[in-house]
Amino acid sequence: MEQRVFARNVSQFVPRAVMRWGSVLLLTLLLAVPAWSADGRAARVNFVIEGSIWSVEDGDTLTLRGAGGGRFPIRLSDLDAPEVAHEHNPYRERRQCRGAPASAPGQIGGDRARAALAKRAPDKAAARAECYAIDRYGRPICHVFVATTNLNVEQLRDGWAMLLTKRSWVRDPASIAAEQTARQARRGIWAALSPLAPDSWREDCWCRAKCAARDR
Repeated sequence: MEQRVFARNVSQFVPRAVMRWGSVLLLTLLLAVPAWSADGRAARVNFVIEGSIWSVEDGDTLTLRGAGGGRFPIRLSDLDAPEVAHEHNPYRERRQCRGAPASAPGQIGGDRARAALAKRAPDKAAARAECYAIDRYGRPICHVFVATTNLNVEQLRDGWAMLLTKRSWVRDPASIAAEQTARQARRGIWAALSPLAPDSWREDCWCRAKCAARDR
């Protein structure tokens, strides 16, 4: 599939992506605002990336690949999934985390959250990412669709992610209803009596090394 990036504000988004990934992009500037559906979320989309699924890193991160070979690491908008283990702990670079462990253990449910996303986003499946911004790691923050399936909403509905603590970053009203459905049905991480939000877990475990009891 041909890799395409459509941007409303090219100077703000696309050049940063081009410089970061060094990809050969087919860039189409729109002369008119595209006919997004008026659902509140779509009105906030700034650019779109089309490609195929290259890999699924965890329950809220995947990589798209274009025909030209460019790879785009995508951070799913609206949600935070349980963490998978990392060989190198990114929190060790923070001044306030001096006692952080060298490696980053995985959170309960992290591997299952990744497996759930991978099941809905199989290798080489055609995908469309509707994106809002670039995060501090250089990743587009997007809602990703495989066919008509909204991967972000399904991760929340299946109970393998929580809404972001900062609710202004929740861009799709359907995400709120999806999480409520999972909580009521006690699906996924909501099966636990007191599930810990991934951002709180990272602070406890990856920063303060207080994760042994959490990770059993």
